[in-house]
Parts: sequence; structure tokens; C-alpha cells
Amino acid sequence: QGRVDDALLLHDRHGRPVRLLPLALSTVLEDEAGVFSFQLLQRGPRTLQLCVGGDAAALARARAALQAYLRQQGLDGLRLQAACGPPAVRGRSGKLPRVVRCGPLSPGVRPPDLAQDQPRGAPTRA
Repeated sequence: QGRVDDALLLHDRHGRPVRLLPLALSTVLEDEAGVFSFQLLQRGPRTLQLCVGGDAAALARARAALQAYLRQQGLDGLRLQAACGPPAVRGRSGKLPRVVRCGPLSPGVRPPDLAQDQPRGAPTRA
């Protein structure tokens, strides 16, 4: 049986819901950033956590591609925490889900090496 990834339900700046499908998110990270080892977690209505298995260059490409896609979907200014490292969440079957909708981190708990929230502006692709 294949992976079972979650659709994400985020909110734009005005609180309107925006649904993102896992296949679209995976395609952006794979095709635009060339990153195949990743996990994207929704930690809240305007917070995402991206873990990339690779080096700093792979992380930068993944972050830039994801932010550009989010802007195209009307989700600019989301909090995006990003780090190189192992996935944060494993599925019940032991398989690694790549796109996961889960709750916020416990107070005072922060995964190691997460970059600070740094919304960046970039041109929207046509």
C-alpha cells in the first residue's frame, strides 16, 4: 500500500480557508526544488514545518519553491519553519508520510535546528 498523505487546510490573511492537496505540494517540492526526501507538517492554520533530508542548498530550494506556490494560492505570509534533518512524524504503519496535518508543538518544545520564521517576497510565477 502506498503513502497516505493529508490535504492541508490553511487560512489566508483574512481567515478564509484554503485547501492544499498533497500531490500538488509534493509536485512543487520535487519538480521545482528537486527535493525528494522531505516532510511537510501543518502545525496550525498559518504555520507549516518543513523537514528536508539534504543539505542547506536543498533546504533553500525547497523553501523558495514552497513559498512561491503558497503565494500563488493566496497564502503569503504564512509562518514556515524549515530545517534539514529527519522527519518529525512517522505513520502508524511505519511508512513516512510526506504531507501531514497535525497539531501545534507542545509549549516550550521546538524541533532542533529550525530556522526562524522569515517570510520572503519573491515574484509570482505566471
